[in-house]
Amino acid sequence: MELRLSSFEIRALVEETSKELEKARLTKVQQIGKELFKLSFSTKSGKRDLLVEIGKRLNLTSYSIKAPEKPSQVSIVLRKYLENKPLEKIEQHGFDRVVVLDFDDNKIILEFFSHGNLILTDETNKIILTFRHEEWKDRKLEKGQTYLFPKGSLNPYTIGLSEFRKIFTEKDAVRSLVKSLSFGGDYAEEICLLAGVDKNKEPDEKDKEKLYNAMQKMLDFKVEPVIQNGRLFPFPLSGLEVQKRFKSMNEAVDEFYLSKQPESQKLKKLRKRLDEQTKALDRFANEADDSRKKGDLIYTNYTSIEKMLDKKKGKFTIELD
Repeated sequence: MELRLSSFEIRALVEETSKELEKARLTKVQQIGKELFKLSFSTKSGKRDLLVEIGKRLNLTSYSIKAPEKPSQVSIVLRKYLENKPLEKIEQHGFDRVVVLDFDDNKIILEFFSHGNLILTDETNKIILTFRHEEWKDRKLEKGQTYLFPKGSLNPYTIGLSEFRKIFTEKDAVRSLVKSLSFGGDYAEEICLLAGVDKNKEPDEKDKEKLYNAMQKMLDFKVEPVIQNGRLFPFPLSGLEVQKRFKSMNEAVDEFYLSKQPESQKLKKLRKRLDEQTKALDRFANEADDSRKKGDLIYTNYTSIEKMLDKKKGKFTIELD
């Protein structure tokens, strides 16, 4: 199973997370892995930990994860500017793979495309810290530079039918949807399936309207996270077998990464000891069963045994029924 956060998964995660963390106070920032951070918040319902892995994931976790005693330089800077501040809002930038954590006069911007990045800005969007220094033709991620959002794709939530008709520049419907609206191939195929339009053909004007209506229907999805074809989706796709269901997107992402954690040597030793003890218990149970059967036979044939004991001395054999 693999996990690649598309714009759809990010949207579902942000909607869920915002309900729990908006207006919550950030109490601690810790770097717990090479590119993994834990942001602890004090909420009305208690402490909640948000895990951020650069370019890979963003999710609330139910597990306790130990952090190094010595804080990293990145976490020290984040603490300096953000500790004890309330999270005013968390939102997805358009329909892009970019998430903004807004602490009013400071922002954490998380980019989930390419290798990913984490950027801290001030109230004027000037960069205070960037996890990676990167540069493109139209923007530069470096301390002191003004942060510019990457040029995004069309937003399927705001696009109208007339503009939608113009996106079909490829030879087939599915590739045009993927290229223009940043849909993953699975979602583009789902739209074609819902519309009853051949994904491998260039759509006519009537087909374009069907595709637009099908897209609107899909966008109005209810979050029901599932694993299908080894992939995590925020809602079940048509025609694919559901392998596992989750209560929330946060739970789904949390469980995925937990299952990928390598076992520690201590845990391996405990698991080996448990296996040995389980085998020993099975052996003792079999021996006890054999002894019980022998005891039952002796009890059933007690009278015959007693008579033989009165008549004979030393070793002898008694045939039991």
